[in-house]
Amino acid sequence: MDQGQGREHFLGSGGITCAFLRQTFPDGLPSGFGIAEVGVWQGDTSVEFAGLLPEDGFLHLFDYESSVQTVKQRLADAGFINAAAFGCSTKERDSYNWPLMRLLAGNTSPIYDYVYLDGAHTWDVDGLAFFLLDRLLKPGGYMDFDDYGWSWHCHRRKIPG
Repeated sequence: MDQGQGREHFLGSGGITCAFLRQTFPDGLPSGFGIAEVGVWQGDTSVEFAGLLPEDGFLHLFDYESSVQTVKQRLADAGFINAAAFGCSTKERDSYNWPLMRLLAGNTSPIYDYVYLDGAHTWDVDGLAFFLLDRLLKPGGYMDFDDYGWSWHCHRRKIPG
């Protein structure tokens, strides 16, 4: 097995993005560093992000309400209290774009240093999310996208019919 391929498999998506942050900021993330994580699933990447943040850093979680609340509690149980949950319902026209829009309307300056977009994998949701997040990203900040090789076509073949 190729070492690079094995390392990617071992790290997973969140591990790769956290490795990027560790490499980019070898002395640790700067004071006040803010991360937006869009799509949290069970919070494995969230826990990794929380471990990298300085004491005054913050992590904003965007996903379904039940997911972000579960992950926020997981982080609190691990001693990380600077996480905020921005949940949405499972209704068809609801998404994390609504809380992103409210954050944009309520902040006169960008607030994030790093954005990790591992969201819905659809153009109608994540196309808009990109533009909202870009407006919330500080100049010189980083936007990271997950699942470059993911597709609905491949995903549907794996679902039993």
